[in-house]
Formats: sequence, structure tokens, C-alpha cells
Amino acid sequence: MPQSTRTRPTHSILPARPPLLTPHPPAAPLLPPLHVVDLMTAEGSAAFAATWRVREAKLVECPALGDAMAEFPTTYDIKPHAEERGFDDSEWTVVPAFDLGGRRGGGMVSFCLVSHDLDGPGQRFRLRHRRRNGGTAGQCRRLC
Repeated sequence: MPQSTRTRPTHSILPARPPLLTPHPPAAPLLPPLHVVDLMTAEGSAAFAATWRVREAKLVECPALGDAMAEFPTTYDIKPHAEERGFDDSEWTVVPAFDLGGRRGGGMVSFCLVSHDLDGPGQRFRLRHRRRNGGTAGQCRRLC
């Protein structure tokens, strides 16, 4: 795997504004969607030329942030950091769309990263998801 270009933070950073006072993003319009695509089917994935890949992530011990209390000399991070621009996931296991709901990882404390590229009309997106013990969390970012 190529060397990471990620710069690990050294100190805690407070949010620009308190999270509870941050306004909510605007709600989606109440119009019905023009198209609905299930990316967990072969047909839906084919519509966007999606190739799904998966890899188990690992929790690794690392030095604590510089402003941590003295009794906590270490903390934990997750590897790999697949959210980095240009991250190469070509060696990850390819998963067929119909098998995305299958259980992966060891099961106790387990994180799996799921990655796929989507080619839409005139745009390209890369989605990264972290699966935690059956739940999912994800982000979508446009590739330049």
C-alpha cells in the first residue's frame, strides 16, 4: 500500500461554533425524485458503473495529542485513511453489489471500509463508507 500523505493532528481544535447552535442544512425539496437507484443491486450499480471494494480497517495506537492530559500518553487512530484524495484502493477486495449487505469483519470491534466510484452525467463521485458492527456511516465527495 502506498505511503499515506495524511498529516496527523497534534492538538485538539474546537469547532468554529458550538455544534448545538449550528443551523441545520436546508431540507430537501418536497418534490418527488425523478430517479431512484438502488446501488445494492447489479442493475443500480451498472447505471453508475460502480465497482464496490471492501477492506477491514484497523485501530492503531499512536501518540496522544499535544494538549492531552499527562496520564493519557497514547490514543487510537484508524488505518487506512481512505478519505484522502487520490487514495489507491485498487488492491481491496471487489464485492458484487448484491453481496453488500453481507456481514464482514470479525464482529467484536470491527470496522470495514467500503469504497466505490460513481460515474454520473458529467460528474464523478467517490463514496467511502465505514461499516461498524452492522451499521453504516458514509460520506460522498466529488472527484476533480
